[in-house]
Amino acid sequence: MKVLLIEDSVTDAVLVTSHLKLAPEQSIEVFHACRLEDGMKALASEEWDAVLLDLGLPDSNGLDTLREIKTVGDNVPVVVLTGDLNEDTALQAVKHGAQDYLNKNQLSGPVLVRSLCYAKERNRLQKELQFQAHHDPLTGLPNRKWFDEQIEIVITQAEKKTLDFAVVILDLDGFKLVNDLDGHEAGDQLLVQVAARLKTCIRKGDSLARLGGDEFAILIHDVMSPDDAERTAARIKAALESTFEIGTRSLSISSSIGIVMANEIPVEASTDMRSRLLKNADMAMYAAKASGSGRRQYFDQELNDVLSQRSRVELALQGAEKNDELLLHYQPIIDLETEDRVGLEALCRWKPKGESLVPPDVFIPVAEKTGLIISIGRWVIRRACQDFSAWKNVMDNGTDQHLTMHVNVSPLQLADELLVPTIVDSLRECGMDPTELIVEVTESCFGDNTGLASKVLSEIRNLGVGLSIDDFGAGYSSLGQLRRLPFTGMKIDRSFILQLGDQHDEGDVLLEAMTTLATALKLSTVAEGIETEAQARRVRDAGCQYAQGYLFARPLPIEDVIRAAASHCLVGT
Repeated sequence: MKVLLIEDSVTDAVLVTSHLKLAPEQSIEVFHACRLEDGMKALASEEWDAVLLDLGLPDSNGLDTLREIKTVGDNVPVVVLTGDLNEDTALQAVKHGAQDYLNKNQLSGPVLVRSLCYAKERNRLQKELQFQAHHDPLTGLPNRKWFDEQIEIVITQAEKKTLDFAVVILDLDGFKLVNDLDGHEAGDQLLVQVAARLKTCIRKGDSLARLGGDEFAILIHDVMSPDDAERTAARIKAALESTFEIGTRSLSISSSIGIVMANEIPVEASTDMRSRLLKNADMAMYAAKASGSGRRQYFDQELNDVLSQRSRVELALQGAEKNDELLLHYQPIIDLETEDRVGLEALCRWKPKGESLVPPDVFIPVAEKTGLIISIGRWVIRRACQDFSAWKNVMDNGTDQHLTMHVNVSPLQLADELLVPTIVDSLRECGMDPTELIVEVTESCFGDNTGLASKVLSEIRNLGVGLSIDDFGAGYSSLGQLRRLPFTGMKIDRSFILQLGDQHDEGDVLLEAMTTLATALKLSTVAEGIETEAQARRVRDAGCQYAQGYLFARPLPIEDVIRAAASHCLVGT
């Protein structure tokens, strides 16, 4: 054992050294320093197993002596040597980081050896517990608690410097799918490999931590410009581009990255700067994820304004159904051969009391993010079936024309255990034939959990309800999925209609290819977004059966749709 003795009394130093050298239990090498300054130099230049420290030295006294020692040798166990008169100070020293204390008047070889061994073991256990408290057991990276402490430290340091710093938060796109499909063990292996790659992305002196789940954070110190943060983000993107080998599988993963510069935090928020930094970086990360996988987003005032507006929308939307602020508008679906109205598509609208309509592209994403889409979706199904019955009564003129009501179902609703019961109850209460209801889902339902989507869609189809794939061609469906899932129709995305030029060109070829595919799969086709007579003619010539769009009618409340039906005219023309 290599021991550093810092003691100003030569007599006491000789006594301690002789006790240790004569100790039979183990070999102990003692080095003596008379002053704190000399002891600090020795600690800084060599490795030591323990320090025996007298708190009363010529150049330092009391707990300040211990504090100075800890600044250089924080990992070295310290045993304080004391006389009878300053035992209280010694006890305080233990509370401030010393591992033990000994009374000089009661020293012996066995006592000294036992105390040093105890100090080493206690120090080891303290470091182990401290490591566990500040590190993630899976990846070995520091954890959120440690990261929070580092931010507090760098905030204090930044107040004395002119240099900026940045916080980066990232999570893995599609990680939940890896856990669901490959199991949590595969997910853990992926996190370990990601952590190893992220270590190579940070500069010396920067801080990396795992905050929890698949979320990681980086503290970039001494940032000269946003380019420093940009380079780190670019290294992260490059590091994650290569596939990960998990068991026998190769997995590809990307990340969404949020970045906030410390100087973006308003002065009035400086009292809670750490929380604001983490919150803003987190919001930037979610904004990056919303814009597409593999993106990065800086937090700035513009993003803050957008997110503040979203928060206000979220808060107001929570009471929309209870306050009777939701309503449905309906857009007719037209038979291109007969130009008859054969169906309606129900489109959800929100009109807060005393305000104008909130655009769907504003509140629907918020409803999906918060889970409110589940209850809103049930309301839509019930109300659409009620309104369909009223519309059908007006349209029913003794013909056998088959009318349908189309309702959109979010991929998130497929996880709602009350979705199918809601459909069943609504059909029964309104006296609707199941074939009169068409459920429309987008291709994104294939993304997260195809197994669940297939199960729920099959249950709906088994009721006799029709299934249509909405915005076909805009997502990532495959022919195999179209064959496996029980669809009865498809809606051709309006982006393909907009591609139809004045002459027959690639737009027509794509349109004809989709209608040919639909015919082969025995699917009905609806072209959406028809605005001109020329577009209507072109989609009809391509073999499309039905259409909807502003050429025929704009979405309107059920009262206006019924009024138009009673007068046998199309609204919006």
